[in-house]
Amino acid sequence: MKALISQPFGLGDVIFTQQLVNDIVIRSGYESVIWPVESHFIDGLKRAYPNIEWRPASPDIQKYISVMKKCVIDDYAIIPIRFANTMLHVPYSRCMRAKYDLYKLDWQTWRNASFQRTPERENALIEYLGIDIDRPYHLINKRFRTNESGIAPIPIDTSMQNIEMTNINGFSMFDWSKIIENAAHISTVGTSLNYLIELLNLKASYITLYKRMPDEPHYKNYDYILTKHKYIFT
Repeated sequence: MKALISQPFGLGDVIFTQQLVNDIVIRSGYESVIWPVESHFIDGLKRAYPNIEWRPASPDIQKYISVMKKCVIDDYAIIPIRFANTMLHVPYSRCMRAKYDLYKLDWQTWRNASFQRTPERENALIEYLGIDIDRPYHLINKRFRTNESGIAPIPIDTSMQNIEMTNINGFSMFDWSKIIENAAHISTVGTSLNYLIELLNLKASYITLYKRMPDEPHYKNYDYILTKHKYIFT
C-alpha cells in the first residue's frame, strides 16, 4: 500500500517532517510515499528528496489532504500531519513538534533527514546573480507565506554588498544553499528558510531574525527548533 502524506502547505513544514515520514514508512513498510504539495515546490523537492513521489495539491486531491485521522481511502494509507496540534488538542505554539508527537516520535530527530544538493545549480545561481562569494555579503530574505505575499521591513547593511533572496525561475530554495553557507551575515523573516539554514554549516556568526508581522507577533511557534546557530531575535 502507498502512503499519502497530508501536509501540502509550507515548505518549512515539509523539510521539518522528512524524518517523521521516513520513520513512519520504515515502521509500517509502505511500498512508496506520495506527497501532494504546492506546484511551484515540486521541481526543487524532486531533486532534494528523490525517493518521494511529489504531486500537485490539485482540487481532486483535497479529499485526501483534508483528512484529520489516519485511515485508508482508495487504497492510500492517509498520514495526517498538517492538523497534528488540533488532533492532539495542544496550543498552536506546538504546531511543529505536534507533527512528531502525534506519532510518538522524537521531534528533535528532524535534522537526521538530509536533502540531496545539486552543486551545478548552486553554482549556476551564484553566477546568475553575479555574486563573489569570497567577498563579504549580507543575505536578506524579506518574503514569507507560501505565495510570498508577506514582506518584512529588513534594513540593508551599508558596510557590504546586499543580496536579497527572490523567487528565480529554474531555481529552488535548496539551490541557495551555497550562497547561504558563505554569507557573512544573514537577515531573514521567520519562514521556511530557517529550517534549511538549520541543516547547513554557516560562515555567518549569527542570524538576525524578524517576526512575520502581522501574522505572528512572536517567535514561540518555532524558536525552540532553532538551536544550531546563534539567532538575534528582533
